[in-house]
Amino acid sequence: MKNTARHWRRNSPCAEMEAFFSIFHPLLQIAIKQHASPSVPREVRREIDGEFIKEVATKSWSLIRPCLEMVIDERRKQR
Repeated sequence: MKNTARHWRRNSPCAEMEAFFSIFHPLLQIAIKQHASPSVPREVRREIDGEFIKEVATKSWSLIRPCLEMVIDERRKQR
């Protein structure tokens, strides 16, 4: 995961993508640790996973959308 995040940060088409990975990577690590912990009850793990997915989906779309629009605009100009 670290290599992937580093690769995307280095090769990101815009600052929004870098911001996405700076938010997403730590959240993913926390979720994995919480999910893997046997001391956390199953119901709590499900709730953590659900909240995590909602948070990542919301933040990722708000960060990635401007970047995708910029990339699409650039490709349209090239045609």
